[in-house]
Amino acid sequence: MVALAFLCTNLVLGFTFGTYGPFVAGISGEFAASRSLLSAGLALVVTFMGLLAPLVGRAITRWSIRRVMSIGLAVLALMFLLASIAASAWQFVAIFGLLGGVAAACLVVVPPTT
Repeated sequence: MVALAFLCTNLVLGFTFGTYGPFVAGISGEFAASRSLLSAGLALVVTFMGLLAPLVGRAITRWSIRRVMSIGLAVLALMFLLASIAASAWQFVAIFGLLGGVAAACLVVVPPTT
């Protein structure tokens, strides 16, 4: 279980924070949006990670950690699917920020510490 938590934590951190820089460069050219607008997506991820951490902790005590982490992985996959078909910059920011924050909260903040 420790190895799984380590793997999920590092994968999600890499997928959310590590891939966002190259996304911003490509998306800003595709949608002719400013980099400051697109950088709001990462700010939303961090904000939702912090806001949802208490709820994720409560969900882990109510259900199993495996279920919460599985939900987080499903939300992460949904985030990448929806972000790939976003039609505008604000849709990309909203999808990446909201769903990425939920996925990161389920996989990064609370599960490895419990």
